[in-house]
Amino acid sequence: MKSEHQVPMSTADVKEDTEDLSEQQEVNMKQEEEVDYQKEDPPRMEVPQCDKVKIALQTRERFMSSKRYQRSGFTHLI
Repeated sequence: MKSEHQVPMSTADVKEDTEDLSEQQEVNMKQEEEVDYQKEDPPRMEVPQCDKVKIALQTRERFMSSKRYQRSGFTHLI
């Protein structure tokens, strides 16, 4: 019981401890952000030109066959 009251901590010691913690937390947060960035953006593989054309044609075909496009009234233009 008495040991708790014998050692009064000065406020300077407390401030130093919290500053160290906040700096460490900032470092941890920066490391977490870097990890998140790496997860979100995997290295992209370059798509060959012929595959890009195939994908574009498939997308165009899907769009042309969609009911929304057919109802829009622009079918006579193409």
